[in-house]
Amino acid sequence: MSKTSDMIRAHNIGAVGSNQGEIVIPENVECKKDLIYGKDQKWNVFDIYYEKSNDKKHPTLISIHGGGWVSNTKESYEAYCLDMAARGFNVINFTFRLAPEDKHPAMIEDVNSMVCHLCENADEYGLDMKHVFMVGDSAGGHMLAMYSAICTNREYASTFDFKVPEDFVPTAIALNCGVYEIKTIMYSESKEPNAMKDILYDYLGEDCSDEVITMNNPIEHVTSAFPPTYLMTGNADVFQDQFEEMEKVLSENGVEHLFRNYGDENTRCPHVFHLNVGSEIANECNDNEVAFFMSKI
Repeated sequence: MSKTSDMIRAHNIGAVGSNQGEIVIPENVECKKDLIYGKDQKWNVFDIYYEKSNDKKHPTLISIHGGGWVSNTKESYEAYCLDMAARGFNVINFTFRLAPEDKHPAMIEDVNSMVCHLCENADEYGLDMKHVFMVGDSAGGHMLAMYSAICTNREYASTFDFKVPEDFVPTAIALNCGVYEIKTIMYSESKEPNAMKDILYDYLGEDCSDEVITMNNPIEHVTSAFPPTYLMTGNADVFQDQFEEMEKVLSENGVEHLFRNYGDENTRCPHVFHLNVGSEIANECNDNEVAFFMSKI
């Protein structure tokens, strides 16, 4: 494991408790925890947070957590996912395998296993799988962009060994502070230290081929069938350079999307600022994403 990945793990382990404090379950939310969705009983686990205001099935929201492909679990995202459940969704919060112990395509295989499990067991869990929204943050945004392309680009999907559920496409997605174009990072000839390249080698493998890099460059695989997308960043996000090109590709392919760069000269919005659910700007962002999703029902 690279020193960069070590630092990310150490930072995130310390950040979960200090940033979230005591987890409080909203009064209109109930939970089912530590369910199994795949073969790996350590990593293939998930929670469901149900919005219980009435007996009607609520739309399903699947969250893919961030953490640089090397850190975090569902517990890291509990406060955020509970907050989204309180807004009217039945939320899936899941853990997946991490690099460098497991490398590509393990993580995207786990995303698909999660979706397959939900489709196969929707009645048991009381889920609406006709209205499925997905959110992905940071590395999770990269994974969600990949998975959305797999669901909507048959040629791209054929490069993976797994199959998505028949006719499954997210109703809409939110890409939050993500990474969508990795070739400029991987092929950089700069002699300066490059933390992102170190992490990507942990994720893809030191001997990763050009083919593997292309598979993990979702910006190349967007088509007109890509789901409606809420694309957001913050004015102090470390990945500011990733968003203009993704927005350009969505526009060129006629994909319905809404792009928002949060913050101004008086408000600094760092990477994944929207996870701080007690802040005014996080609530504004999350409200806007919810409104975008609900407009698709």
